[in-house]
Amino acid sequence: IINFFERIMQAVQRGSSLTNRLLTFGRHKAIKDGIVDLGQLVQDQESLLRPLIDASISFSITTEDGISVEVPPDNICQILLNLCINARDAMPDGGTLSIECGKTRNARAFLRVSDTGTGIPPEIRAKIFDPFFTTKDHGNGTGLGLSMVYGLGREMRGEIDVASRPGEGAVFTIVLPLSEKPVSAPEIVEDRDGKIHLDGFTAMIAEDEPALLDLVSGMLEDMGA
Repeated sequence: IINFFERIMQAVQRGSSLTNRLLTFGRHKAIKDGIVDLGQLVQDQESLLRPLIDASISFSITTEDGISVEVPPDNICQILLNLCINARDAMPDGGTLSIECGKTRNARAFLRVSDTGTGIPPEIRAKIFDPFFTTKDHGNGTGLGLSMVYGLGREMRGEIDVASRPGEGAVFTIVLPLSEKPVSAPEIVEDRDGKIHLDGFTAMIAEDEPALLDLVSGMLEDMGA
């Protein structure tokens, strides 16, 4: 049962991500910061990212424990999604895609996405974060991916570094401030009787059928949401 709830939550997050991206792009912030373990958050995205990566690409995630950052979790998810899709498209014949996160020597957090793709030509390097700029064929890209990465990174008080040479791949690194606050993550708990408890969750229900609204609301209230 817990697996079903996790899949539902992941689907809802993915379904709402486009709205969040457009709101962020329009500078209307509709997302909330949270104290998260960056390593665990990145690991949790593997099940969503791996199906997007071609079988010809070697995909790996390496993280450190205890990286506490105060960020909107969906920002990290969007950054990873956009960078991984770009990396995949830059390796049509296969290659290596790796995600790393850890702590820098000056006590900051970093998130790094590396690929062995075609790289970024020097003549377009200054344009890659521009809105609607894309080198992909018409219909294969919106030109918003990297501009979103840049905007989300800056919104989290982060810095973005790009290292790339044509034919040698690209490395995108986002450096974020660490948080001294403890991580407080919501949990889905199943007790011995098989009852589900949603500890720390807040639910919003949109339903115009009163009977169904009462049913769903009552069920979630019983679960602690």
